[in-house]
Amino acid sequence: MALASFVMSVYNDGRYLAEAIKSVLNQTYPDIELLIFNDASTDNSLDIIRSFSDPRIIFYHSDENRGKSYGINFMVKNFARGDYIFLMDSDDICDIHRAEEQIKYLQQNPGCIAVGSNINVMWEDEETKSLAERKKSWFDQAPDEVDGLLLQGMTVPGPTITLRKSNFLAVGGLSVNYKAALDYEFVLRLTEHGSVFKLPKELYRYRIHRQQMSLAKKQFQFESALRAKVEYLKRNKHLFGGRDLYVWGLGSVGRTVVNLAVELGLKLSAIIDSNTNLQGKSFSNIKIISPTEVLSLGSKHDSLIMLTTTVGREEAAGKLEDSGYIRYKDFFCLA
Repeated sequence: MALASFVMSVYNDGRYLAEAIKSVLNQTYPDIELLIFNDASTDNSLDIIRSFSDPRIIFYHSDENRGKSYGINFMVKNFARGDYIFLMDSDDICDIHRAEEQIKYLQQNPGCIAVGSNINVMWEDEETKSLAERKKSWFDQAPDEVDGLLLQGMTVPGPTITLRKSNFLAVGGLSVNYKAALDYEFVLRLTEHGSVFKLPKELYRYRIHRQQMSLAKKQFQFESALRAKVEYLKRNKHLFGGRDLYVWGLGSVGRTVVNLAVELGLKLSAIIDSNTNLQGKSFSNIKIISPTEVLSLGSKHDSLIMLTTTVGREEAAGKLEDSGYIRYKDFFCLA
């Protein structure tokens, strides 16, 4: 039977760590190991890890804080003996059937490079409950075939991802250049090598707590996700037939996307904005045009449009569809 390697990086998660570890050790799938990278925790995390005498646990203590991506990659490359890698956050809980269900799916679907699952959620108080329920609602509505919607946002919960070790190593593991949105960036890269699927079963309990809720952290997460999208488009523009690339909307999100495109060398044909005071001008040396210039092309268009406007986003999407543009093929909502 194939060995399953659960991998987690721990940094000051002592409040929840024992519960997370137990949920892995209690899997119905018999052949597992748990690899833990203690990322220079300053709380009691190391004591909790050491309190488990289970031989299936392999842990490494780092005196220097290296970040989640480094820790996960380090444990996989140096210690993982399993055929399958299970990502796991140290403050969450696995359903006892997670390994059994996800390995079975990957074995039955060789064209699938990775599989996640739906989530249940946990929270600390009424404020965190609201965020948790919104997150669950988004993932519940997202389709099981996640690839097409990924440029709009993460459609498979990152910590639920399971994949073959050979594929983890082939794509280079998690990016150490990302401190936020690193699961999202990883899944985007995975889709370049195969299909990613999300099991509709709730095989993972995701915890929302106050450390995740600061405005600065959410903004950093959002901007990191935008960077991942632009990098993906640059790497894979050929998948869209080398078409002209436009950004629709010059609000704060649009400006961020344009600046990222310029920084990363992704060529934009123009910026679309309905503000007549902006039309005919330029931003970052890219001309600003009226929506009518792309809408009038109709089915004859040769364009790929990134919708970055939040106010009036669905109205803009509706106009594009009425003009013959196809959602997820000809245009994507990046925000």
